[in-house]
Amino acid sequence: MVTRGVSGAALAARECVASALWTFAVLAVLAGTHSEALHASTPTARFPRLAARVAAAGVALPAGVPPFSLFLAALLPLMMVWEGVGLGLGATMNPAIAVASVVAGQRTLGELALTLPAQLAGHLMAVAAAWAAAPTADPLTAQLLAAPSPAAGVSAAAAAGVEAALTAVLCAGLLLLPALLAPAGGAPGGGGGGAKAAAPPPPPPTGGRLLAPAAAPVLVVALIASGAGWSGASMNPAMALALAAAAGGGAPALGVYVAAPLLGALLGGGSSAP
Repeated sequence: MVTRGVSGAALAARECVASALWTFAVLAVLAGTHSEALHASTPTARFPRLAARVAAAGVALPAGVPPFSLFLAALLPLMMVWEGVGLGLGATMNPAIAVASVVAGQRTLGELALTLPAQLAGHLMAVAAAWAAAPTADPLTAQLLAAPSPAAGVSAAAAAGVEAALTAVLCAGLLLLPALLAPAGGAPGGGGGGAKAAAPPPPPPTGGRLLAPAAAPVLVVALIASGAGWSGASMNPAMALALAAAAGGGAPALGVYVAAPLLGALLGGGSSAP
């Protein structure tokens, strides 16, 4: 995530474009996996007579895949392709990860000052495009594009704790994964000189090459699955603010979806610092 040598304008443009593209892609997958047309097109609906005979034989038919489970199942390969192809352009696309990278010494405060507005602008553009593309009369649109909020029965304090913990694990994991998957002896440093220092590092092992595009997506999906029933597992202040602004419902619970993830970012970045 080190961005030395990249101009401020290029850094901001990269963060804005990558944030907009990724956010719109995620919202499109969310809408697609929750669409009534998809879930109405089940084997039971397509073959009602066969379904009736199977039911008459006393065989229980599955009710179908829950929309949220289908969303996670679609999000994982999307993220793997995104990581593998490099569509993220080296951007963090999340203020929490950007803050954590500064704490870990991988970015500067000056870069952070350029990154945060660009990320928020990218999220705002993506959410606005999602609202423009979605049928506004459909109540499902307002539900899917609403600002995040704690689940029923979950207090704001509990949701904030969940958001902080999830974001800390997210940031620490994303910052540590490159080093964990790097080949032994390939990391910079060591203080040696001469031909030994100038020799190129050995190629990464096959396992590292295969795990690299999958490790971060698996981590993200696992965190979303574990925290969605509590706080919604936002872990992204820019997404929360953009959804709230586009929905016109006022600011989200700032302590839960802005302050808590940023606190988690400080913890995650601190645990990843050299």
